[in-house]
Amino acid sequence: TGLFHDAAYGALDAAASIAALLAAADALSRASASGMASWSELDSQIMFGLFQGEEFGYLGSRRFAADISPSGGTDGTRMDGGGFSCENHVSADDTASGYEACLDPIYPNLAFTDISLDDVQHVIALDQVGLGSADGQFYTHTTAAGSAAASALSSSASSSGGTVSSSSTSDLPSSPLTSFLRAREGGSDALSGVVLSGYDGTFADQRYHSHYDTPDRGGVMDVDAVTAAATITARALYSLAGGDSTSDIPVANTSLVEELAECLTVSWSCDLVASYASSEISAIGDGLGEPLSGTDLDFGSSPPSYYPSVIYPSGLPLVVHGGSLYGKYGGTWNVGDDKVYVMPSTLEMFVRTFLGHRFGATSQYTDDDDSESSCNTANDCGKCPASGVRKECILGECTCVAAFYHTAMDPGLAAKESPGKFKITNSSAPLYAEPNWASIGVSTYLEAGEAVGVVALVMGLAWCAFCFRYVWLMAKKLEEMGAL
Repeated sequence: TGLFHDAAYGALDAAASIAALLAAADALSRASASGMASWSELDSQIMFGLFQGEEFGYLGSRRFAADISPSGGTDGTRMDGGGFSCENHVSADDTASGYEACLDPIYPNLAFTDISLDDVQHVIALDQVGLGSADGQFYTHTTAAGSAAASALSSSASSSGGTVSSSSTSDLPSSPLTSFLRAREGGSDALSGVVLSGYDGTFADQRYHSHYDTPDRGGVMDVDAVTAAATITARALYSLAGGDSTSDIPVANTSLVEELAECLTVSWSCDLVASYASSEISAIGDGLGEPLSGTDLDFGSSPPSYYPSVIYPSGLPLVVHGGSLYGKYGGTWNVGDDKVYVMPSTLEMFVRTFLGHRFGATSQYTDDDDSESSCNTANDCGKCPASGVRKECILGECTCVAAFYHTAMDPGLAAKESPGKFKITNSSAPLYAEPNWASIGVSTYLEAGEAVGVVALVMGLAWCAFCFRYVWLMAKKLEEMGAL
């Protein structure tokens, strides 16, 4: 959050957590690529989730938790009918992507339907991990059933040369974990959850959630702390999933964390973000039949702002039918002509393709066909052996991707047929609204300071004196002319 939408820099709030999660994913993928770890031998699967709009009633995580919940959750945050239900289904054979899709409500793929919230065993959320010291001092905020996850984090910290201590308070800080607890039957007594943070009972940095939360204005994002958090998280996840030894997972790549810190707090137009996002926008263009490239990317401001707004109009999923756009579609799907797509932000493109490429490069998602290893577009790639969907072309490599977008829209809303229009499906849901300043026409100005006020006063007095003198002289002149 921030006073101004373009000044929500979020170095400690958003960027540090994103960097830690991506670095943890990279560490796990390197372990698999080197043969130190095998995902097929794990008892459970590891899943990464990054959610948008959490400041507005946990928009992203509430929607996802409600969609994977068989009952839609215990707090009333549910879609019509509870959980997820599709009124207009499209089979995988009839879509360009090779994934099942839904047109009412619109979901470009239904991969998430393979996940059930009842099967989720542990949730680890990260918060303000850029605050931890270089020796890896962090704190765990744990649910009633979260002792196993907390223990895994503590053990992983010890093997990484750091320290993880239990928080002195039993209260859970705000995080996506809250959404999973509310949607899960039994809440904190049924779901093992932990928030790993760089603070104990209270936030340690007053600049958090302000426009001062950026490195060049005195904000905090310690690269060593983020690297330590990434290593601890990766090893804990591996252990909780049934891995034999946390030492199988390498230390997070400090160089990657440094690059991520630069990209996420200075400019999204850096080489790392631009390269991955360019691959993604090209793939979106291929799916739409309209050539798109890196020149069509919007890298936003520098430094970047993480203000999500309550709605991101261009990021809503849409159906293209007969040359018209639909926010939902109940008609017949025309194979080959109709399209269902989403246009994410540049940051979202980067995160998905980064995760997809890192894990897609591991053996369990690819085959041994070297003739399909390089590409210019997805049309140069074959199909993934396990799923049968077409590989994606990421950084010139044909990759089987297991990373997806999910709509971050309040579960109390449902899209109407006309794009940008919604109906309220749950009036008790914590719906948020905000004014559209461009339409209202309000302008705001920075406070000028006392010096400017003094200068304006002196200039005003001088102008009054000048005008008085000028009028007096004119009156005098007119009197003289009248006497003549």
